[in-house]
Amino acid sequence: MTPSVVSSFPSAELLTTLIHRWSVYHTSQVDSWFHFARFDPNTEPPEILIGIAAAGAALSKSPRIRMLGQKFEVDNRNIRRLKPYQSLVFMLDIGLWSGDRRKVEIAEGFAQLLVTMVRRGGYLARVEGSPTLSLPSDDVASIERKWVSWIETESLRRMTTHLLIRDSQTSASLLIPPMISFAEMTCVLPAPRRLWIARTAQEWAEGMRSYGDSKPQQLPSVRSCLHDINSATGFGQQVDTELAILTVSNAFWGFCWQHRQVEAVLRHTWEDIQKSSSLLSTSIKQVAVQRLQQFRLVASEWQDFTPEDILTCERLLINLYVSLEDVQLLAGKASEKEARRTFSTLKHWARSSDSRQAVWHAGQVIRAARGYPVQSLRDASAVAVYHSGLIFWAYVILTNVDKTPKEVQPAPQEVILDDEASPHLERFVMLGRGIPTIRNYGSSSRRVQLIPLSDARRVMSSLVDLLQSQNACKGEECPPLVENLNKLMRSLGNAARSIRDV
Repeated sequence: MTPSVVSSFPSAELLTTLIHRWSVYHTSQVDSWFHFARFDPNTEPPEILIGIAAAGAALSKSPRIRMLGQKFEVDNRNIRRLKPYQSLVFMLDIGLWSGDRRKVEIAEGFAQLLVTMVRRGGYLARVEGSPTLSLPSDDVASIERKWVSWIETESLRRMTTHLLIRDSQTSASLLIPPMISFAEMTCVLPAPRRLWIARTAQEWAEGMRSYGDSKPQQLPSVRSCLHDINSATGFGQQVDTELAILTVSNAFWGFCWQHRQVEAVLRHTWEDIQKSSSLLSTSIKQVAVQRLQQFRLVASEWQDFTPEDILTCERLLINLYVSLEDVQLLAGKASEKEARRTFSTLKHWARSSDSRQAVWHAGQVIRAARGYPVQSLRDASAVAVYHSGLIFWAYVILTNVDKTPKEVQPAPQEVILDDEASPHLERFVMLGRGIPTIRNYGSSSRRVQLIPLSDARRVMSSLVDLLQSQNACKGEECPPLVENLNKLMRSLGNAARSIRDV
């Protein structure tokens, strides 16, 4: 029996390949939280090696290898040590974005455990213990000790930051309450990336000396940046700006969630929304929109403002103008009774400027998605594309049902939702004038081909083509989550056609 078990275990060459694959992928990520410069597979705990190999397997195009990454188990003892934290993060990231309902539920449960351990350990507050800055008089051994100590502290900060980002993304994707409050994130933002990716103690020491010369007395935290958005701009050389932007933009999700919860409690019909328009819900919405727009203006001045940052901001704005939970109910997430109940509220929403705001921001999510590096449009960003498609679908279904006469336009202007802002877009959002369209991402022509939102089947097919082209895959080669989202969008497209033909 033992030989069969040994023969079925992955070879050393395969495990090495998987570890290397994930290290390359992870190092290129903005929220990189595992330090690879001093990584030695011969000295790392087994749970870390298993976690890295499993994470590498999850990136594979081969379904057989991906299954390898889903069979490892988690051992989360020693709750005050960094390595057990990291091994649990590996497993949770795999499970939460696995595309398998059961694995997502299990990972969601363990995520609460991890957040509790990190919170009780005090790591959401300011992580202390950074070593004294490297001095010219330090010998090699002293520099090495300081580097190792700095890596431990910085790894905790980056892991905590990663948890906040993933918590916000999971909450926005699954429409569940966030586990971490932006108000409790008082830990300082991570150090500059050049220090994090230093390959030797000497390289780190040289960067640390120049960093120490310009380091302010008090670095900003996530909460302080939310309080004063401009405060982050003065620390460009002292923090990892790219990670800071992504972290703060995800922290704004807390405002969006609060708005959606308050609105859900205060209203049952569209008339209730109108009556409570001056109350708490609208107040939170106005503050969130204002601060998000201010943040985008400030952050866009930095060279580190990436398509991922744009997509994050736009998906937040979508949630301020429509309840995705209601849209999912309309699409049949629950019972037919729930779909009919939601239909009445959303029908009125479709006649308002809020619906066109949501549709426009959905188009901007698509625009940001096409700027992602190949094989990076996965996990939460892929769900954001699906949610955008869901908004397009609901808008078309509801506006087609609405038979109210409208002003005749002699020559309706095509409005490209996944393009830069323009006067045509503004007229569409404010006045409802124009024909909303998106690009055809399945076209091989060099000329831009447009698809009107009214053709929901082709719109959904175009979004499927976008996800497939950005992941360089088709069918089973695609990550399971991406393929599941593609199936859902194809079903929505077919459903829209059936409704139109009725």
